[in-house]
Amino acid sequence: MPPIVGWDGASTRFVGATARLPFGQQSQAADGLHFGIDLQPDVPSSAKVFETVAGLGPAKLRFELIAERLGSRLRLELVDDDGRRLIAEAPASRSAGKRVICRIVPKQDAVRFYEIQPWASTSNLHVTYLAQEGPRTFDQFPSEFELAGVGGFQGRAAEFWFRIGTYGADRVSELRDATRGAADWVLSPNPPSSEVSVLFLSQFDWMRKVSKEQSLASDDFLRGSTIAYSWLMDRTPMLKRFEMGFGLQVALPCQSEASRSYEAAILSDGPVYVQRGGYLETPFGFSWGPIDRFLSDPAYYIKGTPVSNRDFIEVVRNKLGGGHYDEDRTALQRDLVEVASNLRLAGQGALLYQMKMLLESLVYGIESSGLPSWMA
Repeated sequence: MPPIVGWDGASTRFVGATARLPFGQQSQAADGLHFGIDLQPDVPSSAKVFETVAGLGPAKLRFELIAERLGSRLRLELVDDDGRRLIAEAPASRSAGKRVICRIVPKQDAVRFYEIQPWASTSNLHVTYLAQEGPRTFDQFPSEFELAGVGGFQGRAAEFWFRIGTYGADRVSELRDATRGAADWVLSPNPPSSEVSVLFLSQFDWMRKVSKEQSLASDDFLRGSTIAYSWLMDRTPMLKRFEMGFGLQVALPCQSEASRSYEAAILSDGPVYVQRGGYLETPFGFSWGPIDRFLSDPAYYIKGTPVSNRDFIEVVRNKLGGGHYDEDRTALQRDLVEVASNLRLAGQGALLYQMKMLLESLVYGIESSGLPSWMA
């Protein structure tokens, strides 16, 4: 059975590393070299994703992503022990985030690229060959890869796997079908309008500024709730517009499993009030998650009942005057406002403190996702 090597998991950053892959019989590379990877670059750029380490043998494999706002290209170069080259390029979708599969069959002088996200226009991409010299000898194929590296790809990556030997097109079809079956959104026909982009960037600049202040002013507390509501919870949330418009996953800092375990231990004692702190500076760390998970994370517990980030934003926006003032409140909302209004954390009211932590998390997640760069 030809060896397969994988790096599996929800990735955050991919900015350079070296991997040694247990290839076994390198000569099997003539039958096929195959890999898959999920990618989302921070900025539109032309960058190496991975390359065999130079000096370990004459053979070489290099994969590049040329990412632009209106489209992108994939480029692959393979060189065998005797210097024979196979170089291929293929146009890919304009989606910033990509799930790419590549099948190389050197003995057939052929490369196949697949982009299997549900928003891609086709799964089997059209390949243009820049060189087809029939590489077929790989006894000295290097087993060490440089991932990204200086001047290379920077951004998010996950689900990286590599295989030598045969790999049928039917397996690609299975991966494509599984991806589409799990999808809950598709890429919109056009990127967001300049009007909504200018509005977002203005709001983001404001949020980045106030999140760095030592404490949050009352007016900023209310404005923060209206922007967070617009970005995350509106009829068509602004961040969802950008995710669909650019094919870009906006990941936000969410509660870690260690934090959940600690929280459960605290709640077992039946406290009247528990308030979550920030995600970014905590001994329990955080895990990246989608917008809906961020909204469902607890901000408070009142008498053991969770108040999620979604609930907290709604209270400030709809009840305390962010977008609407209303004294008609649920018992949980009344308890939250009453208890938190009488507490101070880090030199400010507990409600203001929680809003500041929420805004900091939004800024960090958006910057880490590279969204402003795709809008520039």
